[in-house]
Amino acid sequence: MASLDFSVRNGSILINSYQPSDEIIEFFKTNFFHTFDGTPIEISLLNFLEKKNNFNQLADDYDIEFSFSDDFLDFISDIPEYPGNQQIIPLTREEIDKKLTKAGFIRKPTENQYRNIQKICAMQSAASFSVPGAGKTTEALAFYAVNRKEHNPKLLVVCPINAFISWEEEIKKCFKSMHDIQRLRGSPEDITEIISRDHEAMIINYDALRNPKKYSSIKNFILKYQSSLTVIFDESHKIKGEKISEIIKPISPFIKYKMILTGTPMPQAASDLRSQFQFLYPAETVYDDNDFIDLFEPIFVRTTKDELGLKYPTIKFNYIPLKPSNAFHSFYQEHLIAKLDRGIDLE
Repeated sequence: MASLDFSVRNGSILINSYQPSDEIIEFFKTNFFHTFDGTPIEISLLNFLEKKNNFNQLADDYDIEFSFSDDFLDFISDIPEYPGNQQIIPLTREEIDKKLTKAGFIRKPTENQYRNIQKICAMQSAASFSVPGAGKTTEALAFYAVNRKEHNPKLLVVCPINAFISWEEEIKKCFKSMHDIQRLRGSPEDITEIISRDHEAMIINYDALRNPKKYSSIKNFILKYQSSLTVIFDESHKIKGEKISEIIKPISPFIKYKMILTGTPMPQAASDLRSQFQFLYPAETVYDDNDFIDLFEPIFVRTTKDELGLKYPTIKFNYIPLKPSNAFHSFYQEHLIAKLDRGIDLE
């Protein structure tokens, strides 16, 4: 029986077949433009995920046997799995409090935040679409605290530069011992050097990821701490652009715990949700942009203005008549009133 062996090397998938059948040879030519030459074929994790259904079809059609190494199974199991129709059972408040206390989280969540934290912490990947002022940052930091690993825990926040100060302030209010979040700024060499200092929490802006060398440093960091890293995208609607979404797409499968935060997840159209959903669940294949609205339903939380008790201010108009200047009065009389009196259409 023909077979395929799957393993992992440096974040890539290695596939080998010692006696490839004609069907296997044709499959790899068609799907990956590769030919077996006695050595394993190496493909990216993202490419493998995009073609996973094709592999399943190959096995079913031609009775191909698959063999998986332990590191491959561990590697794949870390990729967040979309819950689909499975009911998400929120953690209890007691479970949340126990985990938050253990992580040194000292801020007391509000009732709305507790409700949201209980749900998002029941998943590896989640979204908070609450309105401004609802405390999305606190919820995200609680998500990190609940999933925080004892050995080499890491937090990476990606956000606009103008949100850096807010994160720096909030992290001090939320954690007893973690008093700063290190900014990843400067040259690519500077960023690589800062990462090497082994800070627990770091923050970088979206534009920095467009720089190939800076992106490479971040990718290596993600690969190194894959099992203990949480990544949070703040103002996540900013990754909807084609260029930035293509940059983020290849690294998303390597991130085990992740959240997106935005009060405006869909500024213009349902297509705005594609890159955000693909970051959270890169193993899912979605063809119709309109499906993302339903797909987000089980994985997001939201606190509304009404739940916060926010009300629009009462606006009172006070009309104060003003006498026009002589020049304006003359212009008004000569060019508007006089023409109307003569029956001339002003258009």
